[in-house]
Amino acid sequence: MDSTARGAVTPGARMPLAAVRKQADAGAGVLHWVSQTVHQYLIPATRAGVKIPVADNGKIGRIHVAVRQQIPGNGCMWCNGLINPTELALDMLPDGVRKHARYLDEIPAPSVIALNSLAAGEAVNQFVFAVANLHTDEDEHSLLHFPRTGQRIPQQSSRNPGCATCSNSGLLAPGSSG
Repeated sequence: MDSTARGAVTPGARMPLAAVRKQADAGAGVLHWVSQTVHQYLIPATRAGVKIPVADNGKIGRIHVAVRQQIPGNGCMWCNGLINPTELALDMLPDGVRKHARYLDEIPAPSVIALNSLAAGEAVNQFVFAVANLHTDEDEHSLLHFPRTGQRIPQQSSRNPGCATCSNSGLLAPGSSG
């Protein structure tokens, strides 16, 4: 596993499968380690979540639910700009150091259980369709759903040919031998 003494990681860092539970406990760390596992061990995954943007004046922005399939060999979270390197570095610090490294105290997240049910339901449906071979195409089935308007926008991941995580020259498929 490529890492510094302080726990920061780089895209494409090889890691034993057991490290996923030990190293990633929240936020960007989870995205990084799940993305690494998908491509290193050829284990598909689905990321589902909710975002409620709030402006400085308190106005709620465009609420959306994201369901992203992660398929080995397709674009990873790094290629799609979904991992913030600064947040990842903070997530990888020990708890005591992490608390002092942030500029603002943690702000409690609002309860979004009903919105999470949209994300979870879509993720389960896509899993069942994949396992039962019920998809009608070979495409990735990722989407953004805007519940206030009902709009659903399909998403297609992008892949950097030289990516250290998901390219053939990177971390793709070495398993534990890499």
